[in-house]
Amino acid sequence: MSATATKRKRRKLAKRWTCDSCGVSVGRIGGEKVELPDSWTNDRQGTYCLNCRRERAAQAALDAAPEDSGLEERAKLRRAALIEFE
Repeated sequence: MSATATKRKRRKLAKRWTCDSCGVSVGRIGGEKVELPDSWTNDRQGTYCLNCRRERAAQAALDAAPEDSGLEERAKLRRAALIEFE
């Protein structure tokens, strides 16, 4: 069995996954348990969809910026964080 197949076998299953930030949820109509979508993350900080993961990466860059950063510098930091995330 490949490492990827083994990793997938260990993934948690749930009837519904809900993003802790925006509240979007995914699941099956019949209520069968499903794996967390590949573009989502689930860790000690919570469960986040792709869109919220991107936003969190951008916000982390802004939070780390010096307080006296101007609008243009903050925009550059945000863009760089999004590019790095992708």
